[in-house]
Amino acid sequence: MKKDQRCARLGTDRNLSTKQGHALQRRQMLPWPISGLLRRSSALAVAILGLGPVLLGQSASSGGLKLNTGKEIFFGGCITCHGPDGKGMPKPTLGFEPPSTFPDFTDCNATRREPNRDWKAIIAYGGPARGFSEIMPSFVELLTPEQIDMVIQFLRGFCRETSWPRGELNLPRTLISEKAFPEDETVITTGINAKGAPGTDHKITYERRFGAGNQMEVSFPFNFQHHDTGT
Repeated sequence: MKKDQRCARLGTDRNLSTKQGHALQRRQMLPWPISGLLRRSSALAVAILGLGPVLLGQSASSGGLKLNTGKEIFFGGCITCHGPDGKGMPKPTLGFEPPSTFPDFTDCNATRREPNRDWKAIIAYGGPARGFSEIMPSFVELLTPEQIDMVIQFLRGFCRETSWPRGELNLPRTLISEKAFPEDETVITTGINAKGAPGTDHKITYERRFGAGNQMEVSFPFNFQHHDTGT
């Protein structure tokens, strides 16, 4: 491919100097995930490029970015999108349209209900690991498991209301008791007659959380029975 064609393909001027053209060519050849992030969003690229040199071997003593605490990791690679206060950068600064699931870490209702394992999956493998937007990149090649734990601990601190229970307390429902953890969900329960006339009992319950420890429930019970009369 001729130089002027390559420059036009990259969206640059046909009179671009050879040095500039080579720089853009090197940019296209950056390894995954950096190259994909550069194409997707300049904001995400800044976050990865800020962490990359340190995590790939640059010593902190040489003047590089320090990543010894969750705060340092967050300010080194996360504030580009999530902002210094955890509420997210303004849209003009982001450079992309934030999805509806874009988090506000100060919103306890949104952040306290998830257990740490879900946070780890999203940070390590990106948004799609838990069904969220691919705008959230994977950091599995840039952060160690210990560093991911540290940044999660820091993110948890944006919720200032300690009355909100953590997601780890959302234990599985047992046969004899209801869960004590309020949340938004629809629960369907079914029972089958073991004795007597054949039949099944069902209940659909819609649960809606409001506040740290409150929940509203609306239940709709129904059943089917096959009587001896054949009805």
